[in-house]
Amino acid sequence: MAKKLAVCAALLLSHYPALAQVSTPEPEEIPESITPPQTAEETAAGEGSDDNGRIVNGYRAPGGSVPWQIEIFSANATYSKDEIIADLKLPPGHKDKLYLDERNSFELAHKCGGSYIGGGWILTAAHCVPTREVVVPGRPAGTLFNERRIRMGTQNLTAGGAVYELDRVVVYGDYDADTKVHDIALIKVKEKGQTARLGGRLKTIPLHSGVKPLIINEDVWVTGWGWVSPRNPSLAGRLASAPRQGVGGVTQRNPPELQEAKLKHIGDAKCKPHYPNWGPGMMCVGAAGTGRDSCQGDSGGPLVRQEGKEKVLVGIVSNGYGCAYKDMPAAYTRVSYYLEWIDRQKRTAPPGFWKRK
Repeated sequence: MAKKLAVCAALLLSHYPALAQVSTPEPEEIPESITPPQTAEETAAGEGSDDNGRIVNGYRAPGGSVPWQIEIFSANATYSKDEIIADLKLPPGHKDKLYLDERNSFELAHKCGGSYIGGGWILTAAHCVPTREVVVPGRPAGTLFNERRIRMGTQNLTAGGAVYELDRVVVYGDYDADTKVHDIALIKVKEKGQTARLGGRLKTIPLHSGVKPLIINEDVWVTGWGWVSPRNPSLAGRLASAPRQGVGGVTQRNPPELQEAKLKHIGDAKCKPHYPNWGPGMMCVGAAGTGRDSCQGDSGGPLVRQEGKEKVLVGIVSNGYGCAYKDMPAAYTRVSYYLEWIDRQKRTAPPGFWKRK
């Protein structure tokens, strides 16, 4: 058996040489930002639609249409030959199986989404940055500051954009990791004005003021690089480190191009039966009968509404039971509820990691 696995590993490495060193740019090689020139591939990424790759039953976001979308990713997603062989030994559906032979390096590195709100600040979900310690099984613990990076200015994870280190992270003081109540966090990157070099590829998204409340069945849009197939809650929740298999045993995959789906704001009453700790900082979103939903890897990303000629940020992808499963609604963080907190932390939070009210 071991000999067969070794042969399989050798074959995999011959076909997937990147697996021998699955990595994003090493931290010591990253200055405060890296801004490659925009490529033809990046310009084309996201134009039109793609029925084969979607958020879950969504479509590829038109090129340049979501310039506030950012990615949180691992700076050290490197896997050795021994780890690849160990992964091959695990049976399909095992809770620790990473399916290294099927997933690309950008998929292995991807963690969460977020929204650029100006001045080097990003709004995301607290569960994307729950602690200063980052634990990877079998490896020494790291910190958010040496294990995580922010990618901005591209809708294609394989082309263009800029990479930044984290300067400060602020998680809402009453965030509950079990219930996902107050699932909101701020990140400031080390950038010293370099974001201006991204031009129109990076733009600030306005925050929903709450003056014009969302109405029942209003259209909203979610974007992200998360898993693209439905997920049954019996295989564990959207946020769990669960088997990477969806309904029908399909391995969950992340697309390189940003995906988008139109959903509906359906009102708190639809979510309260499913989320017993429902609070005013949460909002209920779904798309009954469509099979559209956000999924794991979309967490922290933007939910927007159209106000006149501009889009505004109304929500943050937070949590749910499964993905696109039997019209199960999902819980998003309501941005307007936290406006004072956001403004206060941007003005007063010092460098480092903090939990603050």
